[in-house]
Amino acid sequence: MSARIENKLGIAFLLLCLSLGAAHAAEGEGKAGREREQLRRVQAALQAEQSKRQGLEAEKAALLSEKDQQVQQAKAQAQSATRALQQQRDKALAEAAALRRELDEAQAKQKEATLAQEQTALQLNQQLAQARRDNAELRQGNQSLTAMLARSSQALTQAQASNRELHTLALQALDRWVNKTVAEATLQQEPVLGLARVQMLDTAENMRARIDAQRLQPAATQ
Repeated sequence: MSARIENKLGIAFLLLCLSLGAAHAAEGEGKAGREREQLRRVQAALQAEQSKRQGLEAEKAALLSEKDQQVQQAKAQAQSATRALQQQRDKALAEAAALRRELDEAQAKQKEATLAQEQTALQLNQQLAQARRDNAELRQGNQSLTAMLARSSQALTQAQASNRELHTLALQALDRWVNKTVAEATLQQEPVLGLARVQMLDTAENMRARIDAQRLQPAATQ
C-alpha cells in the first residue's frame, strides 16, 4: 500500500514539473538550462522512486512467499500435531480399554476367590462340627469303656477273691476227707442211726452254700 502511494506521488510530482516547464518555456533560453536541470532531477527522482518501488515490490513478494511458507509450515505442524494428538488419543483409549479388561478380570478372579474362600470356610466349619461330634462320641465311648473297665476290674477282683475262697473250701474239704478220724469213719458207716452221715451231709451242705455264694454272676449287658 505504501509503495503505491509513493508511486502516485512521484508521478504527480513529475507531471507538475513538466507543466511548470511548459508554462515557462516562453520566458527564454535563459531558463532552458534551469528547466533541463530540473528535468534531470525529476527523472533521477523518478528513477529512484521506481527503483524504490521495485525494491518494495520484491520485499513484498519475499514477505508474501515467506508468509506462504510460514502458513504451509503452520498447516503442516498443525496436521502433524493433529495426527500426534489422534495417535495419543487412540493409544489412551486402547490403554483404557486394556485397563478395563484387566480390572474386570481382576474383579472376576476376586469374586471367584471370595466364593472359594466362603466354600472352604463352610467346609471347614462342617468338618469342625463333625470333629466336635466325633470327639463327643469318642469321649462318651471312652467314658463307657472306662466304666466297663472299672466293672471288669471289679469283677476280676471279685473272681480272684471267689477263686481263692473256692480254693480254700476245696482244701478244707479235702483235708476233712483225708484227715477224718476212725470214729468218724465208723459212725459214717453206722447202719442204724446214721448220725455221722447226717452230720457229714450238713457239713457238705454248708460248704455247698459257701461255694454257691462265690459263684460268678454273668455281667449285665450294657
